[in-house]
This record gives sequence, C-alpha cells and structure tokens, in this order.
Amino acid sequence: VSLDPLYGVSPGEEIQIPLEIRNDGNGDDRYEFNFDDSELPDGWERTGATSHTVAPFTTTTHSINVAAPENATGEYTVYVTVMDKEGNSYPEIEINLAISNPVVSITSQQLLSGGDNAVTNRVNSWVVAVANDGLVDATGVELIATLCTSLTCTSEVTMDTEIGDVPANSVVNFDITMDLDGIDPGNYYLNLEINESSVEGEVVPFEPDQGGSVNLVVSSPAVDTDSSWIGYILGALIIAALAMLTRPRSRRPNAPF
Repeated sequence: VSLDPLYGVSPGEEIQIPLEIRNDGNGDDRYEFNFDDSELPDGWERTGATSHTVAPFTTTTHSINVAAPENATGEYTVYVTVMDKEGNSYPEIEINLAISNPVVSITSQQLLSGGDNAVTNRVNSWVVAVANDGLVDATGVELIATLCTSLTCTSEVTMDTEIGDVPANSVVNFDITMDLDGIDPGNYYLNLEINESSVEGEVVPFEPDQGGSVNLVVSSPAVDTDSSWIGYILGALIIAALAMLTRPRSRRPNAPF
C-alpha cells in the first residue's frame, strides 16, 4: 500500500484517497478493509468499498472518499486494517487528514529573450512561476500581468492574462506574452498579481519592489550591422585581379620566343 503522509481537504469538499495494492501471487486474492474513523467529528463522512479482488501479478487502486463539512477544522487520522482471503493481516494503515486550502503565490518571473530588457515593436514573453504551498489543488488560477508607467500601476500600457491549475505543494510556470508594437523605449513597470476571486484559498501578494511590480526597461531593437556583403565584394575583386595577373600571354604564330 502506497500513501501520502498527509491529505488535505477543503471545508465542504470531498477528496478521493487512492490505496495502491499489489497481488504477487499466481491466483486471485480478495482483500477485506476494516476502517476505524472514530476520530472524525460529526459531519465528516468516509465512504468506499470494504473489499477488493485483485488479479494475480497485478497492481490496482482501492479508493476511499472522505468528505468534510463546511465548518470543518483540524487534523484527523483514519485507521485501516487489511486482511486477505487466507486470513493474513497486514500492518495497520494510517490515513492522515488535515483541513487545508490552496496557498498561492508568485515566486519569480523571467523574460524569455534571455536579457534584462524588453524590446519595443516586438512580441515579448515571460515565464512566471506560481506556487501552491497548500495541501489542496488550486484550479483555474488567473495570473494578470500589466505593463505600467508607474510603480503603483495607475496608468496601464498593455496587459495579458493566463489561467491554469496549480496542484498542491507544487510550482507551475505560466506564460505571459505582450505585443510592444508602438511602445516608446523607456522605463516601465511589470505588475504581476493573482486574481483573488479565482482562488478558493489564500493568495500571497507579489511585492518584490512593493506594489506587485518589477522595474522593466523597454529598449529599441538592436540595429543590424551586417557588413558581410562588403567582404564578398572585396574577395571577388581580389580573385579577379589575381586571375588577370596569372593569365598566360598569347604568342604570335612562328614567333621565336
């Protein structure tokens, strides 16, 4: 049986806990599950089958559902004992549960061009790392990126949004793209924030330089200085000159030399 050390469940929600079991024998085996959920307060509910037949040399999953009431708090443990059809019992299994919600935050941002400056009159892209430190998945998280002329973002230039899921205890990269066509070069601010209404939990504000913005310089495109055509012309002239100098002279008929 393989289990996580702790499972999070949000108030008023239900989670499914998978118990991975394997039968290494050469015949079907039937496992009986006995649950002790006496620690769960009133309003909690544990459901799931109490037996599972597993084919030989097979790994399968036995699911247990746990639902928490709207006012649920605290941490609890459900104890499971397992017995096969031969009457053999296995070590007691502990399923640890904790009331939790997503805890979402922006941890970093990186301009994908590889430099420090964005470039005007081009499409610029960023990768923004969004973390969830909670025990519950965060679904439909909306990241809002806004290019502003001030640190407090009172004047918006352009913006982009990205929506994605951030599993519990993980970090997910969000892609942000902005078309800076017609934007004057200069000093701007990139404001990053998580839409709080998109997260059923806690949103930690992003404040690297205060106000959720980072300084961003928008530069002009680099001028192409490709002068390779000059080298080609010079090379052609040198080859032509050498050809003229090394060309054999023609002799008159019957000339003595």
